[in-house]
Amino acid sequence: MSEENAPRKTRAIPWGVVFAVASLVSLAALAYYYSYNRQLGTERTRLIKERAALTAELAEDYGALRGRIEPWAVAMATQPWPGDLVDPDARTLTWRDRPTVYLRLRVADTTTNELAHANAKVSSLDGLSACLLRSKGPGPWAYGDIASRAEFLGADFIRDVKETRNDLRLRQLTYALDQYKLKDFPEARDGCKLSEFAVIVLDEDPAQVPSQSALFGANASMHQKILATDHPIRFSLRRLADGRELLRLRRTPSATIMQVAGDPTANAAGLEVRKLQALGCAMANEALELAGHKGGADLAAIPPPLPALSVSVAPSASASAAPPASASAAASASASK
Repeated sequence: MSEENAPRKTRAIPWGVVFAVASLVSLAALAYYYSYNRQLGTERTRLIKERAALTAELAEDYGALRGRIEPWAVAMATQPWPGDLVDPDARTLTWRDRPTVYLRLRVADTTTNELAHANAKVSSLDGLSACLLRSKGPGPWAYGDIASRAEFLGADFIRDVKETRNDLRLRQLTYALDQYKLKDFPEARDGCKLSEFAVIVLDEDPAQVPSQSALFGANASMHQKILATDHPIRFSLRRLADGRELLRLRRTPSATIMQVAGDPTANAAGLEVRKLQALGCAMANEALELAGHKGGADLAAIPPPLPALSVSVAPSASASAAPPASASAAASASASK
């Protein structure tokens, strides 16, 4: 038999080497897995502790602010309207320049503390606050903005931090907390700590609620639909330090928007914005006039987001007494008498 036809010897598999390499790879994988999970656990713990520390820092001031403003709003909405009030401290008008928190709600959305809180979180500053308040320092703040920022990254955030096994997701949560500490938390903290006065405004439903809103679209809430209509508005100014009510009134301001010849034509949404601003400023003027300031605030001082329109504001019908808000339609009817 020739060498070419001789059977080749099969080399034995070095199982010892294979097992050794496999063991090293497994050990490396286990070490990486242990280190990976340890890092995730450390980061989870850090995020939870930092969020808890921020909550604790804000809890007392936010709790005190919420414990005043929301019950005041509910009392305004549910108790018989006691009539106009002007405290001597309101006549100085110094409160206009001081840090103030502002809340505006619909009467029918403010019948309980829970309902008031839920609706307050979507409230914001508007034309009324812009004409009324002229703080030269911090503020004014929308109470809804303070509440939303104070409660941001709450239970859902903590649960997500605890349950995620994805390092990319954890980095996203870390970024969210870093941004919260940089932007949202300071605003909530300052609003709670620095506010000296509270302005609470409640809108009663008009006799006929519009079926739609060109400004807020198909998903407009009932409150958004009535803002640009003539309707009774309840107003209260309180000092936060002692809870004393300094100014209280109920009026039905009105305003007419007219297109000025030669100016670009504003669309329906634009007209609604301008009407909303005009009504808010008219109500601010009512409050200032009751406090003794005859000049009022100037709507023109607010930069309009639309082509210039002529705004005529009519004196409102005084409505210093009204029945309880349990039937807003009845309240509206009584205001028009």
